[in-house]
Order: sequence, then structure tokens, then C-alpha cells
Amino acid sequence: MKKLFLLSAILMLLAFFSQAKAQWGSSVREGDVMINAGIGFLPTVGVSDVETTVPPLSVSGEYVVSDNISIGGYIGYVENKSELSFSSPMDNKTITYGYDYSHFIIGARGSYYFVNERDYVLYAGGMLGYNAASSSFYIEDDDYEDMISNQAQDAGGFAFAGFLGAKYFFSDNVGAYLELGYGVSIASVGLSLKF
Repeated sequence: MKKLFLLSAILMLLAFFSQAKAQWGSSVREGDVMINAGIGFLPTVGVSDVETTVPPLSVSGEYVVSDNISIGGYIGYVENKSELSFSSPMDNKTITYGYDYSHFIIGARGSYYFVNERDYVLYAGGMLGYNAASSSFYIEDDDYEDMISNQAQDAGGFAFAGFLGAKYFFSDNVGAYLELGYGVSIASVGLSLKF
């Protein structure tokens, strides 16, 4: 249901931008540098019933090599926690245990601006990078902690991802963006600064 709602919202946003009155000029020009900082709301790490302890945060930078193409980099991080508890009949106490998850991505990105109007741009692109995820088991009880060995697991490898985005510029140098695609979050929003 969330995916259907998100897809509908994005399609309406794209329709709104495409129907907006075109203005002379373009938002993104050759030689521009953009720094984007955002927060995600659909993390790509963890399992069901997890609690986000550090929200999906990302920073990207891009250099516009032509009016339609930019290249740059991406860094993202998120942490989640999955927690359960059980009652110990021998001790008559509740014991809490679970897993901590973290996800870090760094990569190089390229974007193609297929709509480049004065106040807004629509773009698509790809990223090639390194994905590192880890999980570690914890238990909040001294009696059981000694019996359980460290169960941390790390995984990582190269990742390729695609993304679709929209930016709206409030002024020549400040804008907001919405982006869908693989990263530390499936969807993120944030601030875009252009120099």
C-alpha cells in the first residue's frame, strides 16, 4: 500500500511539473556545482518490525558537465534496531534481545536532466558504488550475555542503482529535491544548494 501511495504521489508530482508554465532559461547550466543533503523515509536496511535509530541520511555532490548531464558522488548512512523480549521462568524476569543493523553506501553517480526549466528539473541517473551492511546481536542481561558469543555479521560489495528525481529551485541557488531509487532509502527529500 505504501509503495502504491508513493508511486501515485510521484506521478502526480511529475504531471504537475510537466504541466507547469514553462519559463525561459534553465535551472541547471554547464559548470554548476550542486550539493544535496537529504533524509529518507523508506530505509533499505533491516527487516520487518524494525525501529529506526538513525534515519536514512545522504549527501551528494554533482558537477554539471553540460546542460543535461552531471557527474558526482553519493554517501549515505542509516541504522535500525529489531528488538524482542521473553520472560525467563527461572529468574521471573523479562529479558530483552535483538539486532542492530547499519547500512553505508558510497558511490559515483551520473544524472541526465530530461526536463531543465527555469525553476525545476526532472532527472534520471545511475550510481556505481560500494555497499556495506552489518548486523550485531545484543542481549540486555548479564547472565545470558556470557553464554552467547558475538554474532556480528558484515556484508558488502559493489552495487549498481538507478534513480529518478525532481528539483524545484526557490531562488538561483537554493532548491528542494525528491528522489526515488536505491540508496540508504528508497525515497528521500532534501535541500539542494547550487554554486
